[in-house]
Amino acid sequence: MHENLKLSIGGFAAQKWCTLPFNTINIDYDGSLLACCEDINHKIPISNLNKIPLKDAWYCDAMKRLRQAHMDRNLAGTVCEECLAGGGGVVEVVNV
Repeated sequence: MHENLKLSIGGFAAQKWCTLPFNTINIDYDGSLLACCEDINHKIPISNLNKIPLKDAWYCDAMKRLRQAHMDRNLAGTVCEECLAGGGGVVEVVNV
Protein backbone atom coordinates (compact mmCIF):
# COMPACT_ATOMS: atom_id res chain seq x y z
CA MET A 1 0.00 0.00 0.00
CA HIS A 2 1.24 3.48 -0.86
CA GLU A 3 2.43 5.18 2.33
CA ASN A 4 0.42 8.35 1.62
CA LEU A 5 -2.84 6.50 1.13
CA LYS A 6 -3.99 6.18 4.72
CA LEU A 7 -3.20 7.52 8.12
CA SER A 8 -4.72 6.67 11.46
CA ILE A 9 -6.73 9.12 13.54
CA GLY A 10 -7.87 7.76 16.87
CA GLY A 11 -7.62 4.22 15.57
CA PHE A 12 -9.72 4.94 12.47
CA ALA A 13 -8.38 5.31 8.96
CA ALA A 14 -8.50 8.64 7.14
CA GLN A 15 -7.84 8.83 3.44
CA LYS A 16 -5.51 11.49 2.14
CA TRP A 17 -6.62 10.97 -1.43
CA CYS A 18 -9.33 9.17 -3.30
CA THR A 19 -8.94 5.46 -4.02
CA LEU A 20 -11.74 5.25 -6.60
CA PRO A 21 -9.53 5.61 -9.71
CA PHE A 22 -7.42 2.75 -8.33
CA ASN A 23 -10.06 0.21 -7.38
CA THR A 24 -13.52 1.06 -8.71
CA ILE A 25 -15.00 0.69 -12.18
CA ASN A 26 -17.84 3.01 -13.18
CA ILE A 27 -19.59 2.38 -16.47
CA ASP A 28 -22.33 4.68 -17.78
CA TYR A 29 -25.41 3.49 -19.67
CA ASP A 30 -23.75 4.22 -23.03
CA GLY A 31 -20.64 2.13 -22.31
CA SER A 32 -18.45 5.03 -21.19
CA LEU A 33 -15.86 4.24 -18.56
CA LEU A 34 -16.15 7.09 -16.06
CA ALA A 35 -13.41 8.45 -13.83
CA CYS A 36 -15.69 7.79 -10.85
CA CYS A 37 -19.32 7.76 -9.82
CA GLU A 38 -19.23 11.57 -9.41
CA ASP A 39 -18.27 12.19 -13.05
CA ILE A 40 -21.84 11.93 -14.37
CA ASN A 41 -21.22 14.71 -16.90
CA HIS A 42 -18.21 12.92 -18.41
CA LYS A 43 -15.82 15.77 -17.53
CA ILE A 44 -12.87 13.37 -17.59
CA PRO A 45 -13.20 11.36 -20.80
CA ILE A 46 -11.68 7.92 -20.30
CA SER A 47 -12.89 5.39 -22.86
CA ASN A 48 -15.94 3.76 -24.33
CA LEU A 49 -16.23 0.04 -23.71
CA ASN A 50 -18.18 -0.38 -26.94
CA LYS A 51 -14.91 0.46 -28.71
CA ILE A 52 -12.15 -1.09 -26.59
CA PRO A 53 -11.93 -3.92 -24.03
CA LEU A 54 -12.32 -3.12 -20.34
CA LYS A 55 -8.73 -4.10 -19.53
CA ASP A 56 -7.39 -1.68 -22.16
CA ALA A 57 -9.67 1.11 -20.89
CA TRP A 58 -8.70 0.53 -17.24
CA TYR A 59 -4.99 0.83 -18.09
CA CYS A 60 -5.33 3.59 -20.72
CA ASP A 61 -3.26 6.78 -20.57
CA ALA A 62 -6.19 8.87 -19.29
CA MET A 63 -6.65 6.60 -16.25
CA LYS A 64 -2.91 6.52 -15.64
CA ARG A 65 -2.78 10.33 -15.69
CA LEU A 66 -5.73 10.55 -13.29
CA ARG A 67 -4.16 8.09 -10.87
CA GLN A 68 -0.83 9.92 -11.02
CA ALA A 69 -2.58 13.25 -10.39
CA HIS A 70 -4.10 11.76 -7.23
CA MET A 71 -0.75 10.41 -6.03
CA ASP A 72 0.89 13.78 -6.76
CA ARG A 73 -2.01 15.65 -5.08
CA ASN A 74 -2.27 17.75 -8.23
CA LEU A 75 -5.99 17.71 -9.00
CA ALA A 76 -6.31 21.29 -10.26
CA GLY A 77 -8.59 21.48 -13.27
CA THR A 78 -10.08 18.02 -12.79
CA VAL A 79 -13.55 16.98 -11.67
CA CYS A 80 -11.76 15.60 -8.60
CA GLU A 81 -10.52 19.01 -7.45
CA GLU A 82 -13.63 19.91 -5.43
CA CYS A 83 -14.63 16.39 -4.46
CA LEU A 84 -14.50 15.65 -0.73
CA ALA A 85 -13.15 12.16 -1.36
CA GLY A 86 -10.60 13.32 -3.91
CA GLY A 87 -9.14 16.74 -3.40
CA GLY A 88 -11.48 18.71 -1.20
CA GLY A 89 -10.32 17.41 2.14
CA VAL A 90 -9.61 14.47 4.36
CA VAL A 91 -12.27 11.79 4.56
CA GLU A 92 -12.49 10.26 8.00
CA VAL A 93 -14.22 7.04 8.99
CA VAL A 94 -16.92 7.84 11.50
CA ASN A 95 -17.76 5.35 14.22
CA VAL A 96 -21.56 5.52 14.62
